[in-house]
Amino acid sequence: MAALQAEGQRERFGVAACLKATFLPFAKRPLFFLVAVLLIGVGFPFAIVSGAISLLLSQGVAADEFAGNIGWTSIICCFLCQCFLLAIASIAAYDVHTQGGRSVQQYISIALRRYLPLVLIVAIVLLLILMGQSIFPIVGLWVMASFTPILPILLVEKANFAAVRRAGVLTQYYRWPIICYNFILIMICLVIIVPMTFLVLDLDSRLVALVAPKAFYFGFAVVATFSALGSTAVYQRLRAIKEHRSMVDVFS
Repeated sequence: MAALQAEGQRERFGVAACLKATFLPFAKRPLFFLVAVLLIGVGFPFAIVSGAISLLLSQGVAADEFAGNIGWTSIICCFLCQCFLLAIASIAAYDVHTQGGRSVQQYISIALRRYLPLVLIVAIVLLLILMGQSIFPIVGLWVMASFTPILPILLVEKANFAAVRRAGVLTQYYRWPIICYNFILIMICLVIIVPMTFLVLDLDSRLVALVAPKAFYFGFAVVATFSALGSTAVYQRLRAIKEHRSMVDVFS
């Protein structure tokens, strides 16, 4: 009976309010986050070029092995680059919510200090999500919901491997609403990306080959940036629900 009463008294997650909080940083600082999208988009080609250069400097690599190593090196470089840029986007979103007034240099400093644990734990979380998806799609979505607030936990609370347990505690009882939130956010990103895709496909065939990769980078950057903003918004909402922290001091 007590459990049923607790269930009835549990505060609603509020998907609409969380979506509004997700786009608030972009509305407050559009130029900064537009630059963030462009930088994250540049990360992909930068990773490919850096991977190719590193392998060109090596010696005695067969052609087929060379091609395979370029792929793996590019993926690793891309992952490392994106982790850093997404950390900055998450910190900036947190700063907007708290009206902290920090500088870009401070964002970079925080991201650098937390970079190593962030890379390790994000890699583990991505592996868990992929394992869940391989079992059944809904399992992957459930795992994704469980770790949605992992970025601000790592950056703001300065948690290391304890961030995994902390994310599980925060998202407990709210994973289905978070799955719904993540789905809607992805749909909004697709609304931004799909029209651009059709415009690219309508171009002359010679232009398509030139523009299509850049459109792909931009599409990835939009999804990645809003995932960082969404992680911060979900974190803020869950702490407000479970720990009764206001939006202003929720990250203190």
